[in-house]
Amino acid sequence: MSNHTHSSPPRRISIDKQSPDPANATTQASAYEAARQVLSEDQISAAIWLAVTINAFNRVSIMSKHPVPPRPDK
Repeated sequence: MSNHTHSSPPRRISIDKQSPDPANATTQASAYEAARQVLSEDQISAAIWLAVTINAFNRVSIMSKHPVPPRPDK
């Protein structure tokens, strides 16, 4: 496992815009390889689990059809 430290701001990861389908194996491999350039395995794992958790929460929230109050004016 590598330990990445940054003395400068982290680089942005660019994903191939030609293959927007996240289920595409080539897109997945490309995104994972790009992430490995700037993140450790533990950081990649944490980011994946965070995305899974947020996605699950959003799906439950949408299915609950709870009312959303309007935002107060500032």
